[in-house]
Amino acid sequence: MLRLIHTQTVQGSLLINDIDDGIPNKTAKHGTGNPKRYHRDGNSLGGIDKSIEPDVNWPKQKCYVPRVKATDPTIPGYIDIKETDRVLISVDRGTIGGFQNCGKLTVVSFTDADVVAPVVTWAQIGIPSAGKLTITGTGLTSLTPNITRVIITGTGAVTLTQAAIVAGGGTVTAVSIVVPSGLIPGIVDPGSDCQVLADDQLSNVFALVKAPAIATARVDVPNVGDLTITGTNFTSHTPRVSSVIITGAGAVTRTQAAIVAGGGTFSDTSIFIPAALVPGIGATVSSAQVSAEDTLVSNVYVITI
Repeated sequence: MLRLIHTQTVQGSLLINDIDDGIPNKTAKHGTGNPKRYHRDGNSLGGIDKSIEPDVNWPKQKCYVPRVKATDPTIPGYIDIKETDRVLISVDRGTIGGFQNCGKLTVVSFTDADVVAPVVTWAQIGIPSAGKLTITGTGLTSLTPNITRVIITGTGAVTLTQAAIVAGGGTVTAVSIVVPSGLIPGIVDPGSDCQVLADDQLSNVFALVKAPAIATARVDVPNVGDLTITGTNFTSHTPRVSSVIITGAGAVTRTQAAIVAGGGTFSDTSIFIPAALVPGIGATVSSAQVSAEDTLVSNVYVITI
């Protein structure tokens, strides 16, 4: 496929008058004489039976490259056409080539794979550094002149263009987008979601995640043998799961479901594990970690009294 992009160096649309491959026929008859005789610029159909060859000599729609995109006037206009023999001749030595040589058109070759719908596979806050957002996936960039946008919904809702992200110190590639913290000051986990708009197609909605962090881990609180952990980002978005990992004395791993079923509690900032689920743990000889979102692991914290 070829994309013909208006460079906006002149006013108005550009007429490509030497191709008609794949362009729809006009539906209105042309001329004022016998409607069975005149259909294209006054050319007679002679003895051709229209019931046998209904499309013979019907005029084609005129092919224009608009100056601006109809759905977004901030973007240069363009059309996509197949690379037929006639189109390639026009590019080489016809109207398309002439417009290109004088700077009125930009011609871009592409395949269907270049304009697939974007897919977000991961979106994590705090990567690669505090406050930043890294989105990974496929098809995250747009074929020029279209632009990619990151859409944050929920807490800290904002829409950012590719140009704004790059100007702010971020990066945008087909498989990864890094958004600087200054552009997304209000996002949180849980509470914020993201989507990517590329080539006029919206990706799936992905709930932003953030690695858990332990601030305290105390044994014998509130009762002898119990373990209470405080921190942030302990819970996971369904269907992903969270777990507490004990290493050293009394080593054991307990899932969120097991902790709750055993009489404990599990929130985004606090975990209480009854003594029966963590036998053998002790201050200074056992450590705790929290795993969230199946793959994110907190800091290792030495359990205290």
